[in-house]
Amino acid sequence: MIDLLTASNQRKFKLVQLLNQSDSFVHIDTIAAHLDAKVRTVYEDIRELGESDLSHTFQIEARSKEYSIRFKDNCSIDSLGKYIMENNKCFQILEYTFFNKDVTVEDLADLFNISLPTVYRLISRINTGLKKNFNLKFYTSPCCLEGDEYEVRSFYLQYFTERYSMKEWPFSDINHDKLLKLFTVFTNNLNFKLQYSDLMMLKYSLAVSHVRVSQGHIVNNTGIRTAAIIKKLNSSEAFYKIFADIFNGEFEPLVYTDNLSYVISDYFFFNHEELLHNAAVDSYSARSYIRLTQIINELATDFNIPIENREMLIYNIHNSAQLGVRNINVRPLIINNKYVLLQQFRDLFPKFYGKLKIQMEDYISLMDIKYNEDFIYHLMHSFVTRWENLLEKLLKSQRKIKIKVVSIHDIYHAKLMKSILKIEFYEQVDVELIDSYDIEALLDTPDKVDIMVSNFTLPVSDSRVIAVNDIPTNRDFSLIKNKIKEIRLRDN
Repeated sequence: MIDLLTASNQRKFKLVQLLNQSDSFVHIDTIAAHLDAKVRTVYEDIRELGESDLSHTFQIEARSKEYSIRFKDNCSIDSLGKYIMENNKCFQILEYTFFNKDVTVEDLADLFNISLPTVYRLISRINTGLKKNFNLKFYTSPCCLEGDEYEVRSFYLQYFTERYSMKEWPFSDINHDKLLKLFTVFTNNLNFKLQYSDLMMLKYSLAVSHVRVSQGHIVNNTGIRTAAIIKKLNSSEAFYKIFADIFNGEFEPLVYTDNLSYVISDYFFFNHEELLHNAAVDSYSARSYIRLTQIINELATDFNIPIENREMLIYNIHNSAQLGVRNINVRPLIINNKYVLLQQFRDLFPKFYGKLKIQMEDYISLMDIKYNEDFIYHLMHSFVTRWENLLEKLLKSQRKIKIKVVSIHDIYHAKLMKSILKIEFYEQVDVELIDSYDIEALLDTPDKVDIMVSNFTLPVSDSRVIAVNDIPTNRDFSLIKNKIKEIRLRDN
């Protein structure tokens, strides 16, 4: 939702993104072309970024007319996202109207010390951003988000996940530490293995439910499974004791029922055994289990890679599919790290990526789940990250890139360069040494070499040749990495 930013700030954000995703320095002309801006505008943006409060997060480094970015220790591009959301008026309005009911436009003008026309312009910007990713609209009588309650919850879950760090907790009337104890009892009772992403979703969904229920908004879920889970929790005295102690204000029993109604569906399961049991007696669960098994087996066979955690992968993908866009980080507001990872994966393994995307699209169609491109990427990301050792196995299954090394000094120096390249690129390359008198013949035989690395300038015009100093630098590694990427794409 970078539409919530001014045009100038959108451009600066894209500038930081470009530098962050680049392996080396980027020329000012390339930056200007990417941003569709004048060179002098880019220079001004770089200067303003360097002088802003963001200087404690990252530093833009210059070399002649080239630029790169270096994030400070313990910072990543996520820090930029949190900074934007903290200081942007549109996001401030969205958060304030979440916590406060019956807010008027005049209230917002007074609170933020801005004019009424400015408030309306900000609201228009909010609606532009919401239209692209969420089926919601910001209304002004009173000021609040309107739309399907599941969508409202999904938006605010994503907002709080991105806006606040692990150490921050914006719900002052909910005891965070006691809330974590609640989830320990909850998951132990249901034999559910809690992961960090699950914890994030559970704690924020409960907190959001608390606020929404107090304002009269309830999730409608009359599923048999939800009712059964609530009945099971009713028998846990420890659960009620901890839950009743979480809220500093009045205890509202409807909150946890409402929260479960958002998270749980009739086909969301707490472990693989539960999924397998239901697949034996329910056609929908069986359809999911069988199709996911087929997809995994087909990918493993087609790409000759083993699968060691088939059951866990099936279970995780099934549950992710059932949560749909309610999963956190399916529709990120500012920083889309999942998509960046998938882009990198696609560059390395385009055939696997392409087939996986088709399979996930077919799967959600088979399961009658509404299509959403961001959700497809979420499922693909889950597949790629949860398939144990997938990256390593795919790398081993690819042909090795043929690299030849030649040194103007002697064979011992060439051996040193060879060892450095082997360490840097590991399983991806097959490195051999050549003598200088073989160079001309080698370059005339394309099938014998993909890349040649030399520590001197060769009098030839050949894109396969990469000249380095006596020891390859990070810049050289970046050039070789990009060349390997080109070769992989050409091979596929």
